[in-house]
Amino acid sequence: LNLALLQYGLIGLSIVSMGGKNSMLKLSFVLTIINTIKGYTYGAIGWDKQNTETTLLKDLVRVTQDTTKGFVSLPKNIKAFVYQIATINVASLKFIKLYEIVKFVQANSVTTGILPLLARFNRLSLLALMLYILRDAADRDRLGGTTFIQMNYLCALAMGVNYFHHSAGLVTPVGALSAAFALFFSFNGITSYMKNQYA
Repeated sequence: LNLALLQYGLIGLSIVSMGGKNSMLKLSFVLTIINTIKGYTYGAIGWDKQNTETTLLKDLVRVTQDTTKGFVSLPKNIKAFVYQIATINVASLKFIKLYEIVKFVQANSVTTGILPLLARFNRLSLLALMLYILRDAADRDRLGGTTFIQMNYLCALAMGVNYFHHSAGLVTPVGALSAAFALFFSFNGITSYMKNQYA
């Protein structure tokens, strides 16, 4: 999650810097970068910084390998399967947006017109990684954790926005799928919260 937020912060800061406006938004991205680097560092080497067996590079390699294996592995239950489908769906939209960015650069070089494409790519990248994390949590039956409940709410909101972006309220395949995912994530977040409250 820290690495996902780090990527989001770095790309976001680049976009805002190229646009040349909104100092408060720049500050929010800078704070995101600082906090995620700090969180990832402590997570890798421990709060006391005495973990000599793990380095940041080793941990980064391990995380990359585990993520790749997890992405291609079969889900262990129905919930994990739905999160897997959602992850693939958003990742596909992300790579389509990356293709559009490449085509734009080939035709126009790097101009401020690329910023909306980069911003969309950045949001899709973060959403895809969040969905993968939820898929992993579902595999391990850990969706009841506070972080995962909040992530379900955020993903539901993102899918709701995606629904209106693609369909403008009309019924389209992408819009209908986004709406279904939004309901699924909301349901999981609410039911997990209720279980924690009345356990």
